[in-house]
Amino acid sequence: MDISRKIWGHTQQITNTHFLGAIQDLATGMKVDLVVEGVETEDVLDAVTVMGSTLMQGYAIAKPMPFAELQAFLKNTIFPHRHRPLSLLGLYAARLAQHEALKKTISRSPCAVNYLTLADAAACPLHKDIQRLGCDNSDKLDHLHREYHRAIAVMDALLLATPSGADWSAVDQAVEDFEQAIVETYFEEKSKKRQIS
Repeated sequence: MDISRKIWGHTQQITNTHFLGAIQDLATGMKVDLVVEGVETEDVLDAVTVMGSTLMQGYAIAKPMPFAELQAFLKNTIFPHRHRPLSLLGLYAARLAQHEALKKTISRSPCAVNYLTLADAAACPLHKDIQRLGCDNSDKLDHLHREYHRAIAVMDALLLATPSGADWSAVDQAVEDFEQAIVETYFEEKSKKRQIS
């Protein structure tokens, strides 16, 4: 497989996290169960799990098997209880889920979230995840994560002062910068792994 196809595949994985979030909201609104298909790699399994999906199918979980093997497989715990995210794609998914939840909460009720808590990036689970994943760009990711928290805290304060007149552009830019850094780091690490193998 050539490099461009591999990069396309990784780009699709990142785009699919946004799509999955939208479909999850739709399924929740319709009160139906969502089964996520195509969970083919550990990174995708990590991202889908971080986003809260519990019903999924794909090679990252198991390959097709005869019924007798399936019965034995289903008797065992499928997922060990590990701290997630385990990958940068999982970190991206966690950031996506966290931001959407914060944005909805702040938009609906700015007083529901404490400004000082929002401003403290070190109190956020993503801070610990960035440190735990230990990627080459962890200092850059940590810096951009702090910038995001500053921007979202300022937005919360602005919404308290003028509920209808707040401009989200600073938060949107902070989100975009943080996401871009995660994506770049993800591609860099995938590229390094390809060069090693």
